[in-house]
Amino acid sequence: MNSILRPLFKILMAIALLISSHILPAVCSARTLTGYIFDTSDRPLFGATIFAFSRGKIITGTASDSTGRFQLKLPDTLKTRVVLQISSIGYEKTETIVDPSETDPAVNLILETKPIPIGRRVVSPARPDITESKFITRQIIEQRSALSFVPSDPISAVKGPQVIRAGSNYSAKIRINGTSPDYYLNNFLIGHDPSHYGMFAILPSSAVNDIKVTEQGTNAAFGTPGAVIMTSCAPFDSSMHGELNLSLVEATGTASLGNKKYFVNSSVRKSVLDKLVRHFDIHSDRRTIPPTNFQDIFLSSGLKLNAAAKFFIDQYYVRDYLSYRTSSTSANQNGINAVHHTDTKFIGLRLESLTSHFLIKAGAARRQDFEEYSASSANLTAQENLLVNLSARQSAYIGNAEINYLYRQDVFTIGGNLNKTSPRSIRPNQNNWNFLPPDATSDNPYIYQESLNRRYGRFQINDRETDAAVYLCCLQAIGPWKLENGVRLQYFGRLLRKSELASRHSLHRGIGRQSQISFFYGTFFENPAGRILEQYQSLIYLHLGSLRAIRTHLYSASFSRGAWRIGAFYKNTDRLPQLTPVFGNADFDPEVTIESGGRARFYGAELVFNKADLLSGLFDLYAYFGHTRAEKIVDNIVVPHELNARNRLYLETACHLRRTTTIGGELSIRSGNCYTPRRETDNIQSNYSSSYYYSQIKNENSARFPANITFNLFYMIRLAHFDLHLSLANVTNHSNAIVSTTDGYIYDTGLMPSFGLKYHF
Repeated sequence: MNSILRPLFKILMAIALLISSHILPAVCSARTLTGYIFDTSDRPLFGATIFAFSRGKIITGTASDSTGRFQLKLPDTLKTRVVLQISSIGYEKTETIVDPSETDPAVNLILETKPIPIGRRVVSPARPDITESKFITRQIIEQRSALSFVPSDPISAVKGPQVIRAGSNYSAKIRINGTSPDYYLNNFLIGHDPSHYGMFAILPSSAVNDIKVTEQGTNAAFGTPGAVIMTSCAPFDSSMHGELNLSLVEATGTASLGNKKYFVNSSVRKSVLDKLVRHFDIHSDRRTIPPTNFQDIFLSSGLKLNAAAKFFIDQYYVRDYLSYRTSSTSANQNGINAVHHTDTKFIGLRLESLTSHFLIKAGAARRQDFEEYSASSANLTAQENLLVNLSARQSAYIGNAEINYLYRQDVFTIGGNLNKTSPRSIRPNQNNWNFLPPDATSDNPYIYQESLNRRYGRFQINDRETDAAVYLCCLQAIGPWKLENGVRLQYFGRLLRKSELASRHSLHRGIGRQSQISFFYGTFFENPAGRILEQYQSLIYLHLGSLRAIRTHLYSASFSRGAWRIGAFYKNTDRLPQLTPVFGNADFDPEVTIESGGRARFYGAELVFNKADLLSGLFDLYAYFGHTRAEKIVDNIVVPHELNARNRLYLETACHLRRTTTIGGELSIRSGNCYTPRRETDNIQSNYSSSYYYSQIKNENSARFPANITFNLFYMIRLAHFDLHLSLANVTNHSNAIVSTTDGYIYDTGLMPSFGLKYHF
């Protein structure tokens, strides 16, 4: 431990000295006025013009940069108050009075949208480009949600060459190069898959302001290589807004109220589909998305304490209940009855303070989770009956703090976070369950299923866990290059090795106005414990004390020019938990344990075209082609990874026929995922040799599903207070299914019409 802390202490001291060397001259220098300009959605405005007036005369002026920041040098002799005039095309002009005699004058302003008519045309703030690796704006979220089977799902807006959806093409359970990303809501880490059964996000799109997705590397503030960062709306204005949405799947209501000092924003969503199917006699094993009974409530409020500080409270409550039955198939004559229920409560407090040189963020939250899952063979007289009864309950306390120091073009960041789980209770009871989730690509019995049944048929876990991290980041401008370095020291309270030290490094350079080249290298450490229904999680929690943190090395590079971007990456992951048999007497099945011995490799390249306002604003086009190779290494045997869908082609277009009407569609073509052919239990129970075990490992994921092709169309019209969208979704699933039987092969192909009606006020 001391060997880790010594270099970290030296880094802390070096950065502290560097910051202090910048702070001292800043205090003694001439008076400087600093601030930020945002739009009503809290996005920074680039290129806004700021003029300072004194006694009716202009004394200085400047423009805001890409982060919305501006800086004005005021004369030392200036004694009177200064009037700032801020303007930008497509926004209302704003004036404010500032007293330069204040110790640390800082101005943070919000500009209201104001379309400008010019003849037959209307000039408005530019429509943002569709992007998968930067900010996904509210407009893009709304457009892509309308294409989804669940029109209020904001995660449907997350599209990218390296993003794979597990379960179905409309799942919110995404994987970035085989890794589950961390999800953040307003700076709070809320989990790996915070969704209704992996089908859609727990937060409706009408409550989300923007989403930022990082695919190929995060800085030291994050624990995993990929992150999905959602920001809820913070409408600090003087009017009331609201939306009512109705579709075939759900009904959603969103409302906000506030003024310049405070706001309250809320949403309520309730399922509709489960009510509709009660009127139809539906009995089929070919349903990919079963009816579900769910509800979620979100409430966020904010208060401006002063010109520099804001205080927020975020809350949500999620409850859902899913019950379904699958009929028999050719390989499974029994069918399955299954029930899934989750219940989550969250409340978080956060504080943000922004001055001329410092941005400070702090928060504290509590999250309570309950999840239960049960499954059994429909034919109770079957000789090998499947039985699963699994429940998990935990309460987590979350804390985070971060200080950013800004000096010219350099940013220095120090922060930390804490996650304390107390108490936690997990109770599995199973027979003939392979400890795989219901949407696993392959659903074979484990090679030594009898050993699993005997040793892990029933057990109970009652424990506590504390994970923590501190990190340092330094972003510097060195000539035309931007260099960011960071270190992250992590503490895992329940793992075999408690501390791990990770580092992140990135290099960016702009070439002209339209081109940029970037390089990234980083190491990452993750706790192997996740959601209880994911692969081997019950066994992972039982053996946490003998496992180590999952380690990942990631290399990536990209070059962009205008609307084009090309990139490549290589990711190597080791210490993955894997089931490991311990061979002894050849006449008895081996004991099975779980160890940190698994490895995986992902590497590939991508080509992206992303352009809005083609043909004088008539078309938006987003297209990409991605090629990825994915392998996993089990006991030194290399086999294909379950998510090894090598080629992915995606096209999305939107045609703006007029200001109120948009039509469009999306086409997705990808290689089929790998799976393991059906393994008959009768043929494997009497083979207890290591050679037979290795032969079975070599057979893993040796088959591949057919290519997956989906084509969706949508039509959207906006009236004075109503929006109407119609979509025709090709809900197909040639990889795996939300509903899985023991043979694991349920397909669904068909057209799914959907409509939604939105009323806004």
